[in-house]
Amino acid sequence: MIFSAPFFILPNMKRIVYILVVIALVSCKTNTVAQEQEPTKKTKPAVVEKPKFDDVVYDRIDPSTVHIVATVMTVGEEKTICSRNYKDVVKIKIDAINGSGQAIVNVLSIGQEIELGFVNKTLSRDVIQQDLTKDKQLSMVVIETLCQDFNQTTYEIVSYGSKKQ
Repeated sequence: MIFSAPFFILPNMKRIVYILVVIALVSCKTNTVAQEQEPTKKTKPAVVEKPKFDDVVYDRIDPSTVHIVATVMTVGEEKTICSRNYKDVVKIKIDAINGSGQAIVNVLSIGQEIELGFVNKTLSRDVIQQDLTKDKQLSMVVIETLCQDFNQTTYEIVSYGSKKQ
């Protein structure tokens, strides 16, 4: 007999010892399985917030573009700014800057007065004169462009509208 019980266990008790050892092993195994399958705290899956496209925070602004609120000071005609001829020109005073894209070289500041030309050549002079009256506050999208000598930049009006409340 290779395996023998300790000398103090009587021969009739061998079966009882084997049964107790088997019960102990089985009971330990069931406890570990039960511990592994212990119920975990139920967590809600992360909710991904969808962008709201009407919100200013989620609006993407194109490179070299600035969204501003400005007051019209004067409206002029036929002017050359930075070696470019513009049919209509407006001088504004910047009241607020709502956001800007990347790659801005000459940053605009609040209170700055600047002359802008119109990119949109389809607007008639009458419409511009009617829309852009002196001391009218407008929301504008302007784009920074390089001058022909590449040493300076100028801003042009891409679009404008009445100030958003």
